[in-house]
Amino acid sequence: MASTISRRVVKIRLRSYSPDGGGRFMETGRLVFAQLMDFLPRHDFDLCVRRYAGDRRSRGFSCRDQYLCLAFAQLTFRESLRDIEPCLRAFE
Repeated sequence: MASTISRRVVKIRLRSYSPDGGGRFMETGRLVFAQLMDFLPRHDFDLCVRRYAGDRRSRGFSCRDQYLCLAFAQLTFRESLRDIEPCLRAFE
């Protein structure tokens, strides 16, 4: 799996020139976080969850949801659960 990750090319389109001529930049395409999460294919993640029965006793917060929240927290340098929660609620 590590060899497939290292071979992928990251295509990140962060900004494009604004059509209104104001010289402002706006984001287009997918978010950078979504592009980074593509490096771990969903199928491979689901295989690991099934192999180790990760969702066996979950009540509504799946392993994938937890992984995405923790990955987001790591990438945005969050330090505590109190710090993570308002940041994630801002994107709802």
